[in-house]
Amino acid sequence: PILRGPAEMRPFVEMGRAIFSSVAFRAEDEPIVEGDRLACRWVGEGVYAGGMPAATAEPGTSITFRGIDVWQLQDGKVVEYRVASDGLHLMAQLGAGDR
Repeated sequence: PILRGPAEMRPFVEMGRAIFSSVAFRAEDEPIVEGDRLACRWVGEGVYAGGMPAATAEPGTSITFRGIDVWQLQDGKVVEYRVASDGLHLMAQLGAGDR
């Protein structure tokens, strides 16, 4: 998705974190900065807390997923956010679609 401004970004991040009892992200490569854009490849590791529709994984299941974020900055603030992540791999770990 392409998200613009805090009003669009905050609910997206909160929704993404709500299904985890713990989750941490780390950069897999050095960030790339070009002009007003910043990009970074990352890995997320966490523990599923439950609550995702169609997921059959038990709460407490460990997960790992990866993605790439691109931020557009203006006056030191993020004004646009784009993410491409391996959602299918995440869904497979959570058993979504097993039914």
